[in-house]
Amino acid sequence: MHTPADESERFRPTDLPLWLAIYAGFALTLLAIWPFFLVKNFFKLIGSRTLFGAGIALIVLDQLSKLGMWHFLGGVPGNRVVLIPGYLDLTLVTNLGAAFGLFPGETKMFIMMALFTIGIIVAYLTMIGEDEKLVRVALVCIMAGAVGNLIDRVFLGHVIDFIDAHWGPHHWPVFNLADTIINIGVGLIVIDVIRDFARTRSRVQAAS
Repeated sequence: MHTPADESERFRPTDLPLWLAIYAGFALTLLAIWPFFLVKNFFKLIGSRTLFGAGIALIVLDQLSKLGMWHFLGGVPGNRVVLIPGYLDLTLVTNLGAAFGLFPGETKMFIMMALFTIGIIVAYLTMIGEDEKLVRVALVCIMAGAVGNLIDRVFLGHVIDFIDAHWGPHHWPVFNLADTIINIGVGLIVIDVIRDFARTRSRVQAAS
């Protein structure tokens, strides 16, 4: 079960104008700098069947997994099915927070953050080259996971989590397929950064 955040940690309604101003500022800056480029390359991105299709497939898979687990676990939060005793269960949780149940009760804020993140990723995907395959795959994974959880928040008011990994009594926060996809994307970006660093270091050593 997820416990409510302390009052000091919660998103205050009075902060809403500030968040909206920040998001609007970023959006207006982006549109002012990349108006024609963004529109032109966005349709090019949509036309990339492999990339766009993979993102849609991940979103559909995430939604199907949540729907399936909701019915399999009886639609009652807290219901559990043990898969690997002591290590892995299926536990139905309605998560009002971020990934892995962090910062519960801030649905509206997370909807805005997800929309902003998705917009930035789409914009960045239109700017990087076709040769940056690992980064493109990583960004599509992050965007697909964000969209998957965004759909839950918009239509359900919460995110459905069900993967309960633990070591005996020590439980990791319950998560879902979208969270997993996002973390795979982040992991791929880390790998790409390490790979680029290694290549740069090799070139420097070769030139010296």
